[in-house]
Amino acid sequence: MTFKQHFIVGARSSNLSMVQTQNTLNAIKADLNNLSFDLKPFSSAGDKDLNTTLDKSPADFFTDMLDKAVLNGEIDCAIHSAKDLPDILHNDLDWFWLPWQADPRDVIVLPKGQSFDDIPKNPRIGISSDRRKAWADATFTQWQNKNIRGTIEKRIEQLDNGDFDLLLMAGAALVRLNLQERINKWLSIQELAPPEGQGFIALTFKKGDQRFIKLRSFYTKSCCFMGSGPGDENLCTVEGINALQNCDICLHDALIAPRLLENLKDTAKAINVGKRADGIQVRQDKINQLLLDYVRRGFNVVRLKGGDPGVFARLPEETETLSNAGLAYWVIPGLSSLSAATTGTGMLLTRRGVSRGFSVITPRVAGGETKSIMQDIRSKSSLVFFMAIKKIKIVCQQLLADGHNPEESVAVVFAAGTREENILHAKIKNIAEQLNNYDGKKPGLFMVGKFTQAQYLHNTKNGALKGIKVILTCSDAIMPNAKSVVRAFGGVPLAYPLIKLQTNFSAATSFNNITQYDWIALTSPSAVRCFKQIIVANNLDLRKLPNIMVTGTKTKTELNKLGLQADLSPDDDFSSEGILKLFQNKVSGNNLNILRCISSEAPQTLSNGLQNMGHKVDDVILYNNIPIKYDHTPNGDAIFFASASAVTSFINQFGSDLLKKIITVSIGKPCTAKLQSYGIKPTLQANQATVEASIKKLAVHCLCNV
Repeated sequence: MTFKQHFIVGARSSNLSMVQTQNTLNAIKADLNNLSFDLKPFSSAGDKDLNTTLDKSPADFFTDMLDKAVLNGEIDCAIHSAKDLPDILHNDLDWFWLPWQADPRDVIVLPKGQSFDDIPKNPRIGISSDRRKAWADATFTQWQNKNIRGTIEKRIEQLDNGDFDLLLMAGAALVRLNLQERINKWLSIQELAPPEGQGFIALTFKKGDQRFIKLRSFYTKSCCFMGSGPGDENLCTVEGINALQNCDICLHDALIAPRLLENLKDTAKAINVGKRADGIQVRQDKINQLLLDYVRRGFNVVRLKGGDPGVFARLPEETETLSNAGLAYWVIPGLSSLSAATTGTGMLLTRRGVSRGFSVITPRVAGGETKSIMQDIRSKSSLVFFMAIKKIKIVCQQLLADGHNPEESVAVVFAAGTREENILHAKIKNIAEQLNNYDGKKPGLFMVGKFTQAQYLHNTKNGALKGIKVILTCSDAIMPNAKSVVRAFGGVPLAYPLIKLQTNFSAATSFNNITQYDWIALTSPSAVRCFKQIIVANNLDLRKLPNIMVTGTKTKTELNKLGLQADLSPDDDFSSEGILKLFQNKVSGNNLNILRCISSEAPQTLSNGLQNMGHKVDDVILYNNIPIKYDHTPNGDAIFFASASAVTSFINQFGSDLLKKIITVSIGKPCTAKLQSYGIKPTLQANQATVEASIKKLAVHCLCNV
């Protein structure tokens, strides 16, 4: 179905609630312009009862009326401050947080016209939460706690009337009401830690409403399940390390290598949910609930398991929890302790003349009971055959002779774990016939048993990208970020870098007389990285650099890693036209000398524009774009081009026919112009020339049309 909907939205009737709800709806419409809304105000029990203190109020004090309106169909959904949601909602309600967090810090507000010097020794403080009481205890030797309730405006009115000496409030509320001039001091997170939901907006809806499950898929990130390897941090995969470095929440088992958690960013939270026999147990339903809650809050979640997550690790219970809620996930296999204990020790599971195969089984079942491992049980175990594809007919004959049912399910997995992975499902009776066209170029594993049925495959259809395969043609420098964004939206990234960047170290001669230039232009993250390599290799003095102009937040971030700040950078339009417009409006002077650092394939739009303004521009090639060749055509549902040179490399290798059949995404105008020069009109072009904006554009397209 297309995603064109009109919704009746409920919210509390306070001025703050109306303002933040309207801002939220405007932000949603900016992303998804097929949606429209009518806003209906409600008064909750907490709005009507201004005498009950919050520590004695029911959990749904501020959500009760809205909950009832959603459940009886009076409204389609409700918008709340996330911190107002009770920990446990009504069984028939579902929810998620929206991604636009305001500043979560608390602030001190004093009576109008007063300063901190006017605060008495025993101040009367308006406080309605335990954490703010703890702050007051730590800040003042003596103080008087006065409960305060009512709207933001009413609280400030009571303060100015002399009922209080100071108030503690959420800074976001004052900013949203355009009352930021009343803030006397922002309290750091270290001084007063805010509740997890402060500054966030939450949306509630009736459980099972597919319209909002679909909307939620756009605003939540795909959860990553990954194997850490068998206890040594060096045996974790590169893909796993990348996932840890990007996550916000890591729910980890007990048997992981502790040093793996050092890969988490400073703001990430690590939560131990490990299970140990006869030790402290975190119940499986608790783990499932944590996964649901953190993914619905919009966090980038990694579920870190020891060894391989698919081997005796309760992976199905956890992935099915997310799948049943319509939430996306993906899985990174890990090196199993089985491999470490065998291949790593020399006790090989297969050795010519000694052993042709092995069985893996556990005596334990659900609840910790012990079950039989007798031969009749082992004979019904899952079977996996290596190097059997060319002998598949003989293998099947032997299986049938051994008592296997001709209707038993089998599968062949070709190129397992690679971007060319392909799965063929069949029955023992017909698998040989279906493999007649097998060309033998891709390795395959032959698997036998009920576990091979298609119904047990991972569900990849829940994200905004609905599990589509996205061909990424980026260079290696930006590929990890592109893969991460595709995964977050629930897509499957297929990495096909079409160019590699080769630093042109001879460009150093252009920097020998760097002081003669007024400006230097670095217009991509790759340009900054190559610039750094040349600077380091030639021991050049950064203190002599002129003013620097950049385009894009990623370029600015790369520059900051060098300890340098951009002197000119557009806030939104990252195209050549955007930097030209900004330069013309912000930079004074005529006949300026500008050094533009570019790739061998860079268009001349920026240089020509600066020259037309009367400035002198010297172009220096920092790096060359070298095409990467493939012996096969990529197979995907969409393709993302991050550069014009990648377009050229693709067309030269594969032609243009594929691009006329799948969704084609261009990062910006130069890339689009190159596609059009080959007779290809891209399906989508990002509003900003960034990876994030491009993949988000694709996600909106898939959400509304696929």
